[in-house]
Amino acid sequence: MSFDPFSCELLGRLDNATVVDGVLTASAPDARFPIWLPVWGEADEFWGIEVVGVGLHLVATVTGTGDAMTWTNGIIGTAIPKTRILEALRALPPETTEGWTAEGSWLSVSIGMVVNLFDIFVQEDIDLDDDGEPDGASIGIKFETMSGKTVGMVKEESVLSPFFPPSSN
Repeated sequence: MSFDPFSCELLGRLDNATVVDGVLTASAPDARFPIWLPVWGEADEFWGIEVVGVGLHLVATVTGTGDAMTWTNGIIGTAIPKTRILEALRALPPETTEGWTAEGSWLSVSIGMVVNLFDIFVQEDIDLDDDGEPDGASIGIKFETMSGKTVGMVKEESVLSPFFPPSSN
């Protein structure tokens, strides 16, 4: 499941999981998946853009069955409309990009140049609005896990956001 970290709104649910030959797959075509992309930063101060992926697909390696099932690694995929990435870059506050062009900066280019580079190198490969033309860029996030076990299912009304502890009410 994917949750909004502020409102706790459910953004997507992967409730169609299958396991075949040790590979778990699940998808949610209508899910929204927020991603924060770091753009610039040093030490403990980073600037970035948040974009929301459309659709969610999970593929993971699993071992065991039932209560003994464990995940080891996999990939989460989504698609982001290219226009949203470019709009988010253009909307960065000026103080974010001033360091990019400073003498001795690690990145001596303007925000316009960064937008142009993203426009050139980010390829639209998924049709998000069903008009027959690609308008989204696919993004995959690889993950590895430590050993764990699936301990069972919970009722929908008892699912909590992983970002906030349960309230004492």
